[in-house]
Amino acid sequence: MHFGFTEEQQAFGSLARKVATDISPASDSESDRFQVGPDAQKVLSETGLLGLLIPEDQGGSGATLIEGAIFAEELGRALAPASVASSALISPAALPLLCDVSTRNEVATAIAQGQFCSVVVGSDLTWPPRGEGFAWGWQPDAIVLEPDARGLRRSLMKTWSASPARAGTTRS
Repeated sequence: MHFGFTEEQQAFGSLARKVATDISPASDSESDRFQVGPDAQKVLSETGLLGLLIPEDQGGSGATLIEGAIFAEELGRALAPASVASSALISPAALPLLCDVSTRNEVATAIAQGQFCSVVVGSDLTWPPRGEGFAWGWQPDAIVLEPDARGLRRSLMKTWSASPARAGTTRS
């Protein structure tokens, strides 16, 4: 039995590598490593990579976890900002587990249309967060899903903290 990628998956890997390399910051400054610029966000949206794991009926690419793993590998290889993995891979996988159907559909459609999204987790990476939490790899103006008494609350992050461990604590 042969285990390997299909030709289509290999072609996808080439696209993912090119995009991941193109969106990775050329700078080593701390704030640049965490943010994705508007040009990169446009490329991610136009190529369907931001909505990779979002079902097609919600505007996404409807890809499988295999393509998600290929994209994750290329993001890591290129040292792409964490907000890309958070929006394209982590948030879509978490939505069915954390959100009611209405919120899930709304957020999935927004991600597929190019909106970044993060889920707030505890400082010890637990969910729901206990005490102070942070949003993994968020971008300014990203959708952030936070727990409250009724489940998840959708909010927008407006300010930026260069420290990933503190990024989710500053809201406006």
